[in-house]
Amino acid sequence: MQVKLFLYIGLLTLGIILSKMNIFGERVYGSIGKLQTFCLILLLTSMGINLGMNDQIIKSLATIGVRGVIFGITTVVFSIGFVYLVVRIFFRKGKVND
Repeated sequence: MQVKLFLYIGLLTLGIILSKMNIFGERVYGSIGKLQTFCLILLLTSMGINLGMNDQIIKSLATIGVRGVIFGITTVVFSIGFVYLVVRIFFRKGKVND
């Protein structure tokens, strides 16, 4: 498990270094978004297949769904509340408080 983590961190670091060195041309950088979208779709599809094959998850889908909805609503409510408080405390009439 630790080897995989170090591999991911190493690859991430290598990508950052290569990006900062501007080794690749604009053509490559323009294609990155398409590659990311493709990889994301591939990842989500494989995760969906994996979850769909798990009978235990399918049996407890109702419970998972209710908890998911509660978690989602709670996250949204607290996010909106936090942003509201930050705006009220730090911003007044479009200006930052000094």
